[in-house]
Amino acid sequence: MRQYVEQRGANDFKHITLFLTTALRESWEEIRLSPFQVDFLGPLPSRSLVLFTKVIFPVVGFVKNPARLIPNHEVERILEIPLEHFFDSAHYAMLTIETASPCDNRTCEETLFPCFTQPAPSGQEDILWGATFSIVMTFLQTVFDFTPPVPTREVARRRLRTDYLNGSGRNNLPAR
Repeated sequence: MRQYVEQRGANDFKHITLFLTTALRESWEEIRLSPFQVDFLGPLPSRSLVLFTKVIFPVVGFVKNPARLIPNHEVERILEIPLEHFFDSAHYAMLTIETASPCDNRTCEETLFPCFTQPAPSGQEDILWGATFSIVMTFLQTVFDFTPPVPTREVARRRLRTDYLNGSGRNNLPAR
């Protein structure tokens, strides 16, 4: 992989190396994923976030001999989704997100997002949406030439907490 990246030029090599080392550091800090267990496979296109003025630079890696992952305070929980579930159209839906004004807590906007759902151990559904959903769909399109089905059902309506919008909240969605 190093030879491929080096052939792209010094500037690309520098940026990809920076993104990879950042991803490995964040993975160690947030879920205790050992960087020595990850084989770098390549970068994905960057993603600008809708609700924040931030850009994500995703990278793909293969985890050899995965050990028990331990989430820190920034991570609510770790979802394990079997790859074959992404090819089942029954898992795709639309999620309605309501954003509230931080000053008066009134609903100011509703936005529909495509999402992926999976039964949760609690008996409810885990919902993969937003930037994470988009990054996973880009990966599936790139590797498997897969396009997700057009969702035909609305799975849920959620209101984002104001602490999520100001960046201090760790949960994507409020408690159900």
